Amino acid sequence: MRFQIVLLYLAKFSFAFSQESVKIAVSYFRERNVKTVCLLSDSNHIGIQLAKEANKDSITVLQYINNDTTQSSCQRQVYTHTGIVLNTDYPTFQDVLVNASKKNIFDSNHIWLIFDENNSTEINTIFSILNLSVNVDVTIAQRMDSGYTLYDIFNFGRIQGGNLQKEITGHWSQETGLILKKGFKYTRRFDFQRLALRLMIVYQGKPEEFRPEIILEREVAPGISMVTQTSGMILNELASIHNINFNYSICDRWVGDYKRESPNAVTNSLYFKEIDVTPTLRFLPSHLDYYDVIHQYVTYAEGKYFYRIPTTGVGKFENQFLTPFTRDVWFTVIGVITLCGIGLLLSAKLENRPKSGHYAFFSVVALSCQQFFEDIDDGVVTVL
Repeated sequence: MRFQIVLLYLAKFSFAFSQESVKIAVSYFRERNVKTVCLLSDSNHIGIQLAKEANKDSITVLQYINNDTTQSSCQRQVYTHTGIVLNTDYPTFQDVLVNASKKNIFDSNHIWLIFDENNSTEINTIFSILNLSVNVDVTIAQRMDSGYTLYDIFNFGRIQGGNLQKEITGHWSQETGLILKKGFKYTRRFDFQRLALRLMIVYQGKPEEFRPEIILEREVAPGISMVTQTSGMILNELASIHNINFNYSICDRWVGDYKRESPNAVTNSLYFKEIDVTPTLRFLPSHLDYYDVIHQYVTYAEGKYFYRIPTTGVGKFENQFLTPFTRDVWFTVIGVITLCGIGLLLSAKLENRPKSGHYAFFSVVALSCQQFFEDIDDGVVTVL
């Protein structure tokens, strides 16, 4: 059964989405490839309408008619995309958002679509107090004269002092339907506007004066591990690309015991959200009892390295080997393959092998395949 609708009758409030809202919601979640949608509404009529329309696109709709939705399955950590639809007129609208903020439900896996039929002036104030980050996925559909304007709401980091960002991401009208801005979400959020992230490094010994520049120097700095310097250089490059600042702090331990009264350590500071990033972290299996840094279980990871050869200088000479073969080169390759095949054929004849022609042909093919797989294996690094 491709769709189900769950009705929980726990309140007697009434408000309704417009018919246009149902069309927008179905079009929006179809465009975002979301297969499960939670509707926070106490209107049975709208719930049934949304479920019927969503069923045409194999979208499951779960409706919650509840004045307290804090325990609903829609506000839990999930591994797949889940849509959440509600209206600013919902009786507990602000409570729902505040609870989602406390439970860290404003993430990339929860796709929020909020309808603002009355152009509420308080909605920006409400979102400015929520713990939003750069990965949040919240869209506000605001009614206009000719249809709806869709706004993308996010923050580069409220805890770090970031400001609420509101950008137009699409439009909807009866004539044109839903039109969304093309491109990736993180491409539109590429510039962090000089946001200051709190960065901590491990420094053995107490320096008289700490200079952040020392982790960017090529020489080995006393008291700082080489891997910290290398990671620090990478973070510095990323910061320059994304327009980020760092507020540096130091400590002398990587691993702590996750207690407030314990001495300062990198793991403690990360756990209690006193810092945002660290170049190096000793991660032990026991730490998974406190947090999951990846959110999904991973048994192994593979990476492939690609090298870009420049088109000037030495790279210009190197690139000559990557250009398509000319006709003469192809004739040479075919000639070499033919000679190899003839040599193998003569050897098989001298050894009185059965089906010597097949042996020579498939030996050449096997040699080519073996070389191909060796080239592929050389570019893969497996981390257990």
